[in-house]
Amino acid sequence: MTALRTALVRSVGAVAAAALVAGAAWFPHASWTWGAPSDVDLVSAAHADPVRPAVTDSQAKQSTVAAGGHARATATASTGCTGCTGRAATVEVVYVPRGSVTADNVATTWGTGGAGIGSAVSLQVVVQRQGSSVTATNRALAVASACTGCTADATAVQVVLQTRFDRSLSARTQTLLQQLADLLGTPVPPALRLRPTPSGTHVHRAAWQSTDRADGAAAPALVLRDPAMPSAVTVPAVATIPAAAVDVAAAPQGEQQALNAVVAQLAADVGGTVVSVDVSTGTP
Repeated sequence: MTALRTALVRSVGAVAAAALVAGAAWFPHASWTWGAPSDVDLVSAAHADPVRPAVTDSQAKQSTVAAGGHARATATASTGCTGCTGRAATVEVVYVPRGSVTADNVATTWGTGGAGIGSAVSLQVVVQRQGSSVTATNRALAVASACTGCTADATAVQVVLQTRFDRSLSARTQTLLQQLADLLGTPVPPALRLRPTPSGTHVHRAAWQSTDRADGAAAPALVLRDPAMPSAVTVPAVATIPAAAVDVAAAPQGEQQALNAVVAQLAADVGGTVVSVDVSTGTP
């Protein structure tokens, strides 16, 4: 089994490299055009059963959310037979120009009735402008019931950034996010798995408040689960990250390292500061 998982990890490099060339085929329904400034719901669902034993669904979208709005990203997968596979992946990027917004990110997987393999990954990025506030909730749940040898994995990753600039993500970073979601949904050895944020810290409130500081910016609280990362990831307005520094296609590579690299690229794109990076994982 370890050899199989290692082989799967090594295959990710080829898959991700092909995605850069082919436009991220794993996300055939990706829509990086702008959504309307209102409540936003983005859902991927992959439910495998004897009639449809192999199901995949992937969704990607960016939207602006108006004051008082609610952004929801959801990935859900299930398996109900031996040999069934269900893979769901959601990538949602939301921009908060003003006011207060609530952001929810959820990944759920459950397996029943046989040795199936199910995975759900939901990746939500929230970019807030000066003067706005965000209450962000992130959670993952995986359940196995009445099955022998079934696999159920759920991963929810939520990144909140603050910026003074009117910037959106580059096309390259959009592709990197899709690759990261694909990587997180691929079985890997435990040593390469993403480390979850400590239990009980999956709710973050990020308010950019008026202050007396000369630069007019509040110092946000940073919640990162990797002590190797700096206490704040701040980049100048014109910063860029060299292509070699963000290599989701590299294999074998730990999921943690891939996430850290993409988060740094996100901050460079918007010229901002990372407020929180929350990881919630679920296994039966």
